[in-house]
Amino acid sequence: MSDRALPVRIVCLPVGSPRNPYQRLMMDGLQRGGGAEVLYGLHGRRFAVLKSYLRNRPQYIHFDWNAPYYLRPSGWKTLLYGLIFLAELSFLRRILGCRIVHTLHQLEAHNKPHLRLQRFIQRGFARRCEWIRVMWPSSVSRAVEYLGIGADRIRVLPEGSFVGCYPNDTTRDDCRALLGLGADDFVLTFVGNVSPYKGVEDLIEAVGRISDPRLRLLVAGRCDDQRTAAHLRERAAADPRVRCRLESIPPEQIQHYLNAADAAAFPFRKIENSGSVILAMGFARAVITPALGVLPERLATQPELLFQPDDLQTTIERALALGRERLEAIGRRNLAEVERYRWEDFAAFFS
Repeated sequence: MSDRALPVRIVCLPVGSPRNPYQRLMMDGLQRGGGAEVLYGLHGRRFAVLKSYLRNRPQYIHFDWNAPYYLRPSGWKTLLYGLIFLAELSFLRRILGCRIVHTLHQLEAHNKPHLRLQRFIQRGFARRCEWIRVMWPSSVSRAVEYLGIGADRIRVLPEGSFVGCYPNDTTRDDCRALLGLGADDFVLTFVGNVSPYKGVEDLIEAVGRISDPRLRLLVAGRCDDQRTAAHLRERAAADPRVRCRLESIPPEQIQHYLNAADAAAFPFRKIENSGSVILAMGFARAVITPALGVLPERLATQPELLFQPDDLQTTIERALALGRERLEAIGRRNLAEVERYRWEDFAAFFS
C-alpha cells in the first residue's frame, strides 16, 4: 500500500449557474493550488446536502450560497426548511465528521423576503461552520456582527480575476462601430443580470439629468423581473442616449460592451462584494460604483469614481471631466490590481 496521503476531497454547493464562471474558476483553483479532489454536489433542495455527502464522502462541504436550501416565499416554510437545513448540517458535522465551510459573498440574499428569518438561520449556519471566508478585511466586522460569531472564525482572501475567462480580442473602435456608437461618444456600460438592488433605474435617471450630448448608456443583461424590465424599456425609450438589451449576453459579446465603454457603471443600492466589478476591472475599465461593502478596498486605485448616496450624477459628471486618457489610465491600474489575486491561493485554507 502506498504511503502517499489521499487528496482532500471537497464538495461544492449549491451547483451554480453555468452562466457565472465564478464557481468553476474557484474549484479549478482549489485543484491546482492544493491537489484537492473538488466535486460538485447534487442539485436539489430536500436533503441535497446529506445526499451529496453520502455520494462523495468528502472531508469538506463548501457553500458559496445557502439560501436555496431554506428560503421560500412564505415565512413559515422558510422557518421550517431552515430548521431542517440546520439539523442536516448538525448531523453531518457531529455524527459524520464532515467539516462545513463557507464563502460569504453577501450578508443577505438580494431581493428576498424574511430578512429577520434569514439572519436567524444564517447565524445558526455560521455556528456550524468550521470557518467562513470573506473577501476583504473590512468585511470581518460586518460578518461578525451579522452572524454573531467570533472574528477567529473568519478568514480573509480575495477571489481571483475573470481575466482570460471571456474573449477579449476586439478593439474599442471595432466595438463601437458594431454597436453603432461614435468615436467621440462618452459611453457608460452596465453589464450583468439586472435586478432592483443594482440600481439601474437610478443610473438611467442620473444620465437623464445630464445634458451632455456625448453621453451614452448601454445596459446589457438578463432581467427576470418583468415589471422592472418594462419600466427600464419605457425609460430608455424616452432618452435616445440610453439603450437596454435585457437578455442574456453570450460570453463572446461581453467584450463588445466593455471594450466600447469609457467607464463601467454599477450603482448598487446595497452590496458587499461584486463579480461585475471584478469583470470590468479585468477588461481594464474605470468603474463608477458606490462606496459600499468591500468596493472601497477593491477599487482603492480610483477613489474619485466611488460615490456616496445621492452623488451618482456628480460622479458621472466627474468622469466626463476626467476624459478618455485619464479613464484609460485608471482602467489599466484596475487591471493590474485585480490580477494580483489567484484562485489557487484558496487551497491553503483546506488541510
